[in-house]
Amino acid sequence: MEKIIRNEKEAIEVIKSNYPTSGYYMLCEALDMAISALEKQIPMKAKFENREIIRHRHNPKGKPEWEKLIKADWLCSNCKSPVGEDNYCGYCGQAIDWSVVD
Repeated sequence: MEKIIRNEKEAIEVIKSNYPTSGYYMLCEALDMAISALEKQIPMKAKFENREIIRHRHNPKGKPEWEKLIKADWLCSNCKSPVGEDNYCGYCGQAIDWSVVD
């Protein structure tokens, strides 16, 4: 009797254990894409970080100057983009687990 796949981690294991060893370039590429998509469905905790942001602004005399800001953000563990309170990163699609934040 075959085992039923219960979650994304088990699906990734099955794909990797049945991965073709040679040839089948298009199949390998499709399997790599499937693994990447499944990995993003496994929730990762967001990270709270202070980031230095340098932005360009004009002073009252019209001369350009650079302004350095420190911004605190919750960042996606996968792509390091800022995330709101959504369950997925709006940039890369990584699932966010808010129950285990840093």
